[in-house]
Amino acid sequence: MTDTEQLETRGRELALATLGAVRTLETHGPDNQAFSAALERLRGLIERDLAELGQAVRLDIIDQRLLLNGARLRAFGT
Repeated sequence: MTDTEQLETRGRELALATLGAVRTLETHGPDNQAFSAALERLRGLIERDLAELGQAVRLDIIDQRLLLNGARLRAFGT
């Protein structure tokens, strides 16, 4: 797997976990166990990325595009 493919995979996971947490918050509210689980998953991904990629993890949104360390991310799914 190339560095770009790894960044795309990591970014996709991060974007989907963030979206999942936001949707869970909107649906169930902040005191729900599902929201706590979604936040825990997001935290785990962020910690993993920081440990493996170093402190150089950078998310940017430019022209409605999500970039992870300058690489454009695409999320496919429902």
